[in-house]
Amino acid sequence: MASVHPSIRRKLGQWRDSELTDIQVNYDSDGTSIWMSYETKYADGSATEQFIWVTDGDKTLLQSDQIDSKDLILR
Repeated sequence: MASVHPSIRRKLGQWRDSELTDIQVNYDSDGTSIWMSYETKYADGSATEQFIWVTDGDKTLLQSDQIDSKDLILR
């Protein structure tokens, strides 16, 4: 799942490929949350991306996204 942040694209280049590495689904009294982790390759580097989705009634909303990449720091 490619990041939508323009600064990521500027530093790491065009998205190339993503592999889903982990998925966790949690059910509790507040609803359902889905944690998805990806190893993503860009033209000029790579990153680990995590997305957290939550349900709100009949909608699923992106609650959080996080990207970790040494390549971002070095550029």
